[in-house]
Amino acid sequence: MSERRENQIFIHAPGLRHRHRRAGDQLLTLLMWGIYAYLWLPFISLVAWYLGVDLFYQEMVINGGFEAFLDLSGWYLLIIFLILLVVAGWSTSNYLRFRDQNRRRVPSQVGEQAIAAWFGVDPAALAAMKKADRLEMEFDGHGHLCHAGDGQSAA
Repeated sequence: MSERRENQIFIHAPGLRHRHRRAGDQLLTLLMWGIYAYLWLPFISLVAWYLGVDLFYQEMVINGGFEAFLDLSGWYLLIIFLILLVVAGWSTSNYLRFRDQNRRRVPSQVGEQAIAAWFGVDPAALAAMKKADRLEMEFDGHGHLCHAGDGQSAA
């Protein structure tokens, strides 16, 4: 397909469709999603029955639990607002304190001698270990290297 023709495909350029065509497509999509959701209603009803939604209806609608929920929701909203206020204040203070400052430092480079000394091996053995495709290492209870080999023992 030519490049000019490919750019005219609607999926690549939805602005080429007329406004009423886009509205019709969106309405059709909404209708299809509604039908799809309607087909799931028996399963949703089964799950709701299993989870006890009828008890929810009894407590919230018949016994007046919704009014208690509305009374408590004010407190919940107040607490959520206070949490948001504290987090926004903390974020703003950190932004003002650390903006335009790069406090990261480049870690110091560790040389071959230091690595060899850490593991308690000579630098030649360390170079051989670094070149090995497969390496088995044994450590004692204190984390010191006891043995390092290629892991290919004669059987």
